[in-house]
Amino acid sequence: MNRIIERVRQALGVTAGDGRDKLVFAKSADFCACANAPIAAEERAGWMDRIREEAKALNLQVHESPDLAACGAAIVALAQERAPEWGTLKQIMRWSDPVLDGLGLEACLPADIAIKTVPDQDSFSEPQRQEFRREVIASYIGITTADYLLADTASLVLLGGRGRARSVSLVPSIHIAVVPAGRMLASYRQMLSCLDAMALPSNVSIITGPSKTADIEATLVHGAHGPREMHLFVVAS
Repeated sequence: MNRIIERVRQALGVTAGDGRDKLVFAKSADFCACANAPIAAEERAGWMDRIREEAKALNLQVHESPDLAACGAAIVALAQERAPEWGTLKQIMRWSDPVLDGLGLEACLPADIAIKTVPDQDSFSEPQRQEFRREVIASYIGITTADYLLADTASLVLLGGRGRARSVSLVPSIHIAVVPAGRMLASYRQMLSCLDAMALPSNVSIITGPSKTADIEATLVHGAHGPREMHLFVVAS
């Protein structure tokens, strides 16, 4: 890591300890003071309004649920309404996570919609890996939670780990993220400060709306490099 930081310093023409160095690296005193500043209650109250506003430009569909049971019922209704982008098989792949366990989807989904859970284990044999890959590709909906929801950009921060395969948020045509309201943060800076205080997993994904591109004739297309549709469910309790 130190070698990487030194290469960044060289590329930017800064040296350790000079005034500009503080503006570059997240561990500077100025950065941490900003990230860890106390948040006024009235500012926190406006976070959902900010997320809803940002979501309009992102084509991110935001839903608010009073509890996990209501959230689960809404997801079941959504799964019944949507059709697979390819073929006719309706299959959902979800993370292995206590928040998602609380949705009760396995008991509520109709018989024609299968649901699979990412295995909660550290490693896979090659046959297991290939089978999981096939199951993810066959799924039209992927359900994850998120470790943080950033109010200033409506971005989701997903930390990798056991039972939390990154492919679940990337491969299915529809990505559903279920996030407890207590996981909201004000900004990207505050999120970086939180990550700085922990041992990082093998991957951290920051997702801001569904996949999109305007490479061809400046025409915006969703779903070019990932899900074409994304739903954020914010759960009050």
